[in-house]
Amino acid sequence: MDGINEQGMKEFLVSVAMFFITPIFIGFASYLQKRTGSEIMRNIVMGIGGVGILLNVMEYERRKNSYLFENKRRYVWLGFFYCLGLLFVCLFPYIPLYIHPYMALGVFFIFFTNFKIGILGTYLFLITGIFLCDYSVHFVLFFTFTIFIGSILFYMSGFSPKAWLAYGGAASIYATLFVALDLLFARGIGMETVKTPLIGLAVNLVFLFFGLQLLERHIKFPYRKQYEILNNPKGELLSQLKEMDAKAYDKAMHTGYLSKRVASLIGLDEQLAQAGGYYHPIGRMKGGNPLKENIRIGKEHKFPPPLIELLASYSESNIPPHSKVGVILIVAEAIVSSVLFLLEKEQDQDVNYKKVVRTVFRKMMDHHMFDEAEITTKELHNMQELFLKEAAHYDFSCGIGNDGSALPGL
Repeated sequence: MDGINEQGMKEFLVSVAMFFITPIFIGFASYLQKRTGSEIMRNIVMGIGGVGILLNVMEYERRKNSYLFENKRRYVWLGFFYCLGLLFVCLFPYIPLYIHPYMALGVFFIFFTNFKIGILGTYLFLITGIFLCDYSVHFVLFFTFTIFIGSILFYMSGFSPKAWLAYGGAASIYATLFVALDLLFARGIGMETVKTPLIGLAVNLVFLFFGLQLLERHIKFPYRKQYEILNNPKGELLSQLKEMDAKAYDKAMHTGYLSKRVASLIGLDEQLAQAGGYYHPIGRMKGGNPLKENIRIGKEHKFPPPLIELLASYSESNIPPHSKVGVILIVAEAIVSSVLFLLEKEQDQDVNYKKVVRTVFRKMMDHHMFDEAEITTKELHNMQELFLKEAAHYDFSCGIGNDGSALPGL
C-alpha cells in the first residue's frame, strides 16, 4: 500500500508541476518577446486551459492502464519530457521556422504516453508555438500534417530506432508536404524550396534516431513481462504440450528459436515471433478447430493482443499470413518441419539446409502465400538469406544455436 501511495504522490506532484510550469513558461516567453499585456494574458489562459485538458485525459488513460510502456517512473519521465518540450517551444521564436522539430516532439510524446495523449500534447505545443511564433497558414498546415503522419508511422513501427521504413516514409512525406505547401502559398520555386525542407528533415530525423536509441534502453513496453513468462519453455501450457506431444513440443522450440532470430535481425518484435513459434501448435492439444482453439486458449490465458492476432492468422490450411511476423512464423515452421522430417527419415545423411530453405520459399511463392502480407520482393529475398544463414549455423538435431548455447526446452 505504501508503494501505491508513493507512486500516487509522485504522479500528483508531476501533474501539479506540469500545470503550474506551463503558464510560467508561456508567460515568460511572451514577456521576452515584448508582447502586449492582453497577448500575454491570452497566451497564459490558453496554456492553462490546454494543460488542464491534457492532464484530465492523462488521468483517464492512466486509470484505463492504456499507456504504451511499463515503468514505475514513467510519470516522472513524462513530466520531464513535457517540460523539456515546452521549453523548446518557448525557444522556437529564436530559431528558423523550418527546423522546428514538431514531428520529433510528437513521436516522443506518444512514446511516453499513448497515441491519443501524444497527439493532444503535441497540439498543445503547436498552439503555443502559433501564438509565440506567429506561424503562417503554410507552416501550421505543414506542422499539422507532419505531426499526424510522422507519429502514425512511428507508432506503427513500434518506436524502434531500426524502423527504417518509418524513417523513410516520414522523410519522403515531410519533404513532399513542405514543397507542395510552399508552392501553394508562395510564388515560384527556388533553392530555398529544396534546401529548407532538407535542413528541417535532417533535424527531425537526427532527434528521432538518437532520442529513440537512448530512450529504448530505459523503457519497458507492455507485454514484455507477459512474453517473458510465455516464452519460458517450462511454462504451464508448454509443459502440457510436452507431456501430450513431445515431438510437437520440440518442433515448437525450434520454430520459436528460428522465428526469434530472424525477427531480431530484421528489426521486428522478436518476443512476439518467439511466442508465435512456441504457441502455434497449442490449439491442437484439445482437438477441434486449431485456429479457434488458438484464439480461445489465448484469450483464456490472457495472451497479449498481438500474439492472439498472430495465432488467429496462422493456419496450416494454406491461408496467407497478413504480417511480416506471420510470414516469418509460417516459413520457420515449414523449414523446421522439413528438416526434422529429413533428420528422422535419413539419419545417416546430412541435411542440405540450403535446399530445404529455398524449396520452402519457392513453394510458398508458387502458392501465393506472401501475397496478403505487406512485404516486398527485396524483403523476401533478404529474409530468405537470413533463414539460410541461421539454418546453416543451427544444429536441429540437438537444439544448438549459432551462439553455441542450447535451447532451454531441449
